[in-house]
Amino acid sequence: MTHINDLLGVGRVKAMGYLPLDTLLNYGCCLEQLEQELRDRGLQTLILNSCNVYSGALYAWDRKMLSALIVEHKEQIERHAWPTNPDEFVIWVAYKHAEDPDLFRIVGLAFNDKRFCQGEASC
Repeated sequence: MTHINDLLGVGRVKAMGYLPLDTLLNYGCCLEQLEQELRDRGLQTLILNSCNVYSGALYAWDRKMLSALIVEHKEQIERHAWPTNPDEFVIWVAYKHAEDPDLFRIVGLAFNDKRFCQGEASC
C-alpha cells in the first residue's frame, strides 16, 4: 500500500499530504480508522467530499511543520493573498489552484515534492 505509506509520511518527512477517497476505498481502507491513526500522531485531518480532487480526499497536516514552512515563505504567500494560518492554508490548497509559480513551489514544498527541494532547508 505505497499510497497510504505516502500519507503516513506526514509529520515525518512532509508537512501535509492527501489521498483521493476513491484510492483509499479501492485499497479497502477504513477512512475513520486511518483518520484516527493520523490524529493519534498529533496530525490534523480533514475529509472533503468535494474539492480539487474529483473523488474528494483525506488531507492530513502537521501544524508545526506547515507553520515553519509558511513562516519561511510568508512574504510570498501574503503577496498572493493566501492565508498564513496552517489550517486555512490547507483548505486553500484543497479548493484553489496555486497558479503563480512561486506559490505553486511553496505548495510543492509542503507536500515534500522533490522537484521543488533544491536549496531548501525544509526538504
